[in-house]
Amino acid sequence: DTLNDCSPNANCTNTNGSYTCSCDTGYSGDGFSCSCSDGDVRLVNGSSVMEGRVEICLDNTYGTVCDDRWDALDARVVCRQLNLSTDASPVRGGVFGQGSGPIFLDDVVCVGGSEAS
Repeated sequence: DTLNDCSPNANCTNTNGSYTCSCDTGYSGDGFSCSCSDGDVRLVNGSSVMEGRVEICLDNTYGTVCDDRWDALDARVVCRQLNLSTDASPVRGGVFGQGSGPIFLDDVVCVGGSEAS
């Protein structure tokens, strides 16, 4: 095994000549093979698991959800998907950094009425 065996969607930790691979946030697997499922959401670049830039998985890649029309209802829907408190406050304007991948969703407007599954 070499460091190059880690998945591109994983972090490698080298300790005393040995290494371990662990999947990045939002991906699952053994570190050598990491994947996400279409529709999975994650929060990145926040100071805790309760905040961050919203990203969604499509074709095993996370992409940005643009925040230009983001409001409290949208934030509550994402929090519900992540099994977090739905007492959410939306943050807009790229506070958690600009996404580096594709923009998968833009002008998101949740209308409510859906329940967590």
